[in-house]
Amino acid sequence: MLPRTVRRAVPALVLLVLLVCGGCGRAVRGKAEDRIDAVLPRYLGPADRYETRIDAASAGAVLRGHLRLIHIVGTRVQLRPNLVVDTLTLDARSVTADPRRGTLTAVESAAFRCRISAAHLQSYLISRRLGIPDLSLETQGEFLVVRARPDLLGVVPVPVRVKGLPVPEASGDLLDFVPDRASVTILPVPRVLLSYFSRRLNPIVDLRDLPVAIHVDTAAVESGALVLTGTVPPDTLLRAANATATGN
Repeated sequence: MLPRTVRRAVPALVLLVLLVCGGCGRAVRGKAEDRIDAVLPRYLGPADRYETRIDAASAGAVLRGHLRLIHIVGTRVQLRPNLVVDTLTLDARSVTADPRRGTLTAVESAAFRCRISAAHLQSYLISRRLGIPDLSLETQGEFLVVRARPDLLGVVPVPVRVKGLPVPEASGDLLDFVPDRASVTILPVPRVLLSYFSRRLNPIVDLRDLPVAIHVDTAAVESGALVLTGTVPPDTLLRAANATATGN
C-alpha cells in the first residue's frame, strides 16, 4: 500500500487505480473498488448501488498507472431528472493514469449498456409531455406501445394507440419513437395526424448534457424494457474523470 502522505495527495479516482495490486490481496483491491464506487454518483449520477471491478496485467502495471479494464455496474442510476436507468454497465479499456498528477491520460475505448424499464420510461415521458392527455407507455414484444388522448382532429380529444420502435437519431443522444401501426379505437389514424402526434411526442429520450457524453448506437425493446447500447467518446470520458478527480 502507498504511504499515508502519498495516499492523501492523490485524487480519489486515480488513487483507486494505484492501490489495486494483485500481490496486495483481495482486501486492498476491494477497498480500491469501493472508493471508485464512492465517487461515481458525481461522475455518472446518483444510484441505489455501484459495483466496480478492475483488471490489470500486474502489480507493476498498476503502479505505473496502466489498467486493462474498469468495469462498472450501476443499479437504479438517475441519469437525468425523472430518468431512472434500472441497470447501467460501463466498460473502459486500456486506461492509463499519471500517478504524479493524479489524472487519467488515456482511454482506448469505452462502451455502455443500459436497461430502462417500461415503468421508468413512462414516468420520464409523462414528465416531459405534460400537454398530451392520458399519455401512457407499455411494451409489446419488440415494440413500444403509446396510448394517449390528444386533440388530433381539432374538435375533441380522440383516444389513440400507437405501436412503434425506438430509433436513435444520428446525433446519438436523442431517441425517437417511430410509429409502426396505429389505431383510433378501430379506425386507422390518417398519416398526417400520425405525423403530428409523433412530432409532439419525440424525442422520447433526451440524453444531451449528461455529465459524461454518450453516443447511442442501438435501441431495442427486450423483456419489457428499453435497452440502449453505445459508446462514450474517450476524450469526454477523460474530461469528466479528471474534473471529478480534481473537484472541478
